[in-house]
Amino acid sequence: MEMIGWLPLALAVALFTALKDLLNKRSVAQLNPWTVARMQHLAAFVVLLPLLPFISVPEIGPNFWWALLGSGTINVVALLLYVQALHHSDLSLTTPMLTTTPVFLLITSPIIVGEFPSLTGVMGIVFIVLGAWLLNVQQRHIGFWAPFKALYRERGPRLMLIIAFVWSVSSNLDKVGIQNSSPLVWLLSLFAFIALGTTLAAHHFGPRESGADWRPHTATLWIQGGLFSAAALCQFLALELTMVPYVIAVKRTSALMAVVLGVWLLKEQGGRERMLGAAVMFAGFLLITLAQA
Repeated sequence: MEMIGWLPLALAVALFTALKDLLNKRSVAQLNPWTVARMQHLAAFVVLLPLLPFISVPEIGPNFWWALLGSGTINVVALLLYVQALHHSDLSLTTPMLTTTPVFLLITSPIIVGEFPSLTGVMGIVFIVLGAWLLNVQQRHIGFWAPFKALYRERGPRLMLIIAFVWSVSSNLDKVGIQNSSPLVWLLSLFAFIALGTTLAAHHFGPRESGADWRPHTATLWIQGGLFSAAALCQFLALELTMVPYVIAVKRTSALMAVVLGVWLLKEQGGRERMLGAAVMFAGFLLITLAQA
């Protein structure tokens, strides 16, 4: 469980996730979310197919199949809830709820995989969650407590809180799947499940959209799929080396990277105001690093 192995992988997860989210932001402005999700997951699976000749299939453990069914189903259902959450409420009120996933992991990880971080690690996780929250909601026109208040009056934030919890379960199931196979076998199996599930869900629940609508965006969707695959591969390799809460907490530093990319590339405002959140996240990152040193 050496820091030198898992930490660069977890940081790569955060970077790839931030880049994917940057492209997602542009895609959903021009296409409906169902099309973006369906095409992105299909592209992510296809991008992984060239790895097949290089995969040595290990002995599949007894817990592989229930972990695949559980994690795959959770991820598909989370997509359905995610679309509904964005439909019912503002993005600025819903997405901050996802930063609570590492906190939920402090409950689900000991139960599912028997992992509990040290006190220093727990403090680091809390700092990263708090910092991510500050990055997303410390804005003059929204207010720090707005997402909490929205829990009582809006459906979207409540759905996002449910998603944050179920993703804390699926992250642990991912580790179970890896322990009963290998990171690459689990990655391909899970992505095949999710690609099929999201395609069926988009076909059944999503609006009809012709190929003429999304074909001009094909290159961007392929890049998003590639980044999604790269992030997942690095995440699963990191999960093999350290505790689930640490990997997911460092993954949440993607919010910090997204702020930098947004201010730099999209010329978004509020960079100075978000420095407090960045500083708190960095402090949490250092605490987790010290906990694993």
